[in-house]
Amino acid sequence: MFYTFDHREVDTQRYELRRGGVPISLGPKVFDLLVYLIQYRHRVVTKQELFEQLWPDQFVGDAALSRCISMARKAIGDPGGLQPIIKALYGRGYRFMAPVEERDASLPSQDQPPSPPAPEPTSLTPYHLDVERKHITVLACGIAASAALIERLQPENLHHLMHGIFNTAWRQVQQYEGLMHHVTDDGFVALFGVPQSHEDHAQRALLAAVHLQQQLASIR
Repeated sequence: MFYTFDHREVDTQRYELRRGGVPISLGPKVFDLLVYLIQYRHRVVTKQELFEQLWPDQFVGDAALSRCISMARKAIGDPGGLQPIIKALYGRGYRFMAPVEERDASLPSQDQPPSPPAPEPTSLTPYHLDVERKHITVLACGIAASAALIERLQPENLHHLMHGIFNTAWRQVQQYEGLMHHVTDDGFVALFGVPQSHEDHAQRALLAAVHLQQQLASIR
């Protein structure tokens, strides 16, 4: 589903908030909060309802919800004092106030040509899959104090910073012939020793981590 409001677009399939086609970095909880408020914009969403949706079977305080609301407002350019988009009704909850245009993600937009028909399925030749067990090294990296960065930086600046960090990380992993396996909002997991085997996979992972720290030390 696509939701468009105030020159911004929410893509629920790609889990992206975009402005002018440029993604704005959002944490998973903040994105889920924004989508839920948009979906139920016709009414007030209570705090208890948001707690149950965002943190099911968990106990969290009001500070966590307030932080998510603050990050969502910052990402969509909603001044906290005026609250023209996400309005707080004290003692009751929150309501999404901006006009929203809604479009099914399965339907092409008016400015995009329809997708070509899918090719006819073809029969596959059975083959034997050789399974190989091997030792690998897993490198897990995270950005320290990422929540503080989100609070301090404008969304566009945060996006460019994260983009630069992950580009640097990708180059280091590639330099030591590793595989970027999983990327999150504030970190990544890389594998060394696959798909190409290396006897020194642990050393390669360690060198990639050390050199990545050295390169990122200059980023403020």
